[in-house]
Amino acid sequence: MRLPDSLAELFPDLHLPSPTDAPPLKWGILGPGKIAQTFASHLRQNTAQELFAVGSRSFGRAAAFAAKNDADRAYGSYEELIADEEVDAIYIATPHSHHIEPAMKAIAAGKPILVEKSLTANAKDTDALLTAAEKAGVFAMEALWSRFLTPWVLTRELVQGGHLGEIVSVKAELTSPLLEVERMTNPELAGGAIRDLGVYPLNFAQFLLGDGELVHTSGTLAESGVESDAIMITDHRGVPAISMCSMRGQAPSSAEVVGTKGWVRIPTRMHQPGAMQVALEIDGEQVKEKIDARVTAPYRFEACEVARCVAAGKTESTSMPHWDSRHLATVMDEARAALGAR
Repeated sequence: MRLPDSLAELFPDLHLPSPTDAPPLKWGILGPGKIAQTFASHLRQNTAQELFAVGSRSFGRAAAFAAKNDADRAYGSYEELIADEEVDAIYIATPHSHHIEPAMKAIAAGKPILVEKSLTANAKDTDALLTAAEKAGVFAMEALWSRFLTPWVLTRELVQGGHLGEIVSVKAELTSPLLEVERMTNPELAGGAIRDLGVYPLNFAQFLLGDGELVHTSGTLAESGVESDAIMITDHRGVPAISMCSMRGQAPSSAEVVGTKGWVRIPTRMHQPGAMQVALEIDGEQVKEKIDARVTAPYRFEACEVARCVAAGKTESTSMPHWDSRHLATVMDEARAALGAR
């Protein structure tokens, strides 16, 4: 992606680390579902990453996934994959409710893990998982892919560098009609809009502004008792952030940052790599730019972040640190409790 000249002069060193430069890892995937298929299809596109093994509670399902994605090995249990000494790192893509058990077993086996968002079903389990990883000296990261892509990275540079002036507000929404997806309305599988959709707007505010205190929540519940939509307002040292999510409707799902000297807008699908608009003062003049921030195979960027961190001996990523996962898990628990969600 090439920045417009006006922004390139401001950020001559801004770039996304190239996936081609990340050291190789042999990956295992636990939970061969829809999102795991996206991850697998992106993983090896112009990278040194290898999809080596697949684990499922159904050997047939694991074998079919492995065959489709050219993985060397398939296992009919999570434990067998975790025990494979040739697996370098594990991507956990089971439902939120089923993250904690295989994650803890992988940590005990010394395997670096990338765990699909939301990291676990609640703040208690999130803290337990990350504490175990920290004590064991094992890398662990929540798979929040948006934090490694240009729209979010550039927006944070603009905010934290003061290029938008004093930040007035942050707004973000993510909606998708998911009420007919059984997992999304099942409280036993940690269903509901907040942990699947709301996690992105909340992360956007956290990524830009740091910790926020939840000051207001409103929303509605589905018949099963999980939240079908929610509006959450967090206060970030005097800067309000509005995070909205819904699995009833379909909206552009935009994000906007307003400052005293400029603004940033991601007009559609705020969590994906796409178009963005920037307005700011440069040499006393108001400059507006449109940026095409699309990239191919965006999930590979988070996988390559894991590869770099593991090679460097790190136990967490500075772009998706453990504290952020802990804090946002607490905020999501508080928001769901305010709604009386199951």
